[in-house]
Amino acid sequence: MSVKAAIIGATGHVGRTVVRLLADHRDAEVVYTYSRTQGPEGDFNAADFVFLTMPHGSAQQYLPEVADRRVLDASVDHRTTWTYGIPELFAERIANSTQVAGPGCYATAVILGAAPICDLVQRLYVVADSGISGAGKDASEIESTRPYKVGNAHFQLGEMKHVLGTERILFVPKVLESVYRGICATLIVPGLQDRMNDAVEAIRMAYDAAPFVDVVEEPATAHVNGTNRVEIGLHPMADGELIINVAIDNLMKGAGGQAVQNMNLMCGLPETAGLA
Repeated sequence: MSVKAAIIGATGHVGRTVVRLLADHRDAEVVYTYSRTQGPEGDFNAADFVFLTMPHGSAQQYLPEVADRRVLDASVDHRTTWTYGIPELFAERIANSTQVAGPGCYATAVILGAAPICDLVQRLYVVADSGISGAGKDASEIESTRPYKVGNAHFQLGEMKHVLGTERILFVPKVLESVYRGICATLIVPGLQDRMNDAVEAIRMAYDAAPFVDVVEEPATAHVNGTNRVEIGLHPMADGELIINVAIDNLMKGAGGQAVQNMNLMCGLPETAGLA
């Protein structure tokens, strides 16, 4: 089966990533692109799959045009109403959906780290560092790291709580202004004194067959940048805290790569097509 894809928002960070990936995808082709700067190119009527990679709040206006097609919305607009697109957790649901919401980049890292033990999590503390592209910007020459939206003010916290089923998350995002891409999130789960072995084993087993997830000793963005891979590191502490480190590429597994992974499942293609 050859997927004929339309990409609305083709010149942003996420849209460019999807365009690049589909150019090398043997079972998909881009037949239409649209951006505010370059306008429309190609034949939208030929498309049977649509990527909405517009800024947050923009997807709604395009829904009437894409109602009869399979759609992946990369914005925050439908993350709590459409099928949530983390294939490692919801593959069957995604495969049977025509509308899938692409998760946020921070949320992808945090949810993949915590989801296998959500029934054991009483409280979750998260500090996550991101390259500047996560804010839609290009890297600067200024060597600076700064926290932002501190005080649980980041919009992706809502989807973390929704998927993990808990309100008890403290989330502090930080941006590395001289680094373009990559997220390294540190999750701290307290209160596991009697369940530590169960928690570690649950995370290892959850991703044993996942093609893009590896449990490693020391996750690093340098290992995953430019790929759809996820590295998870597990560090049990003697006082009952489990430290979970998760590294992803925010433009790939955190956005465009995961979007293509979802497209593959929605269209009956191998999950790794165009990404391996």
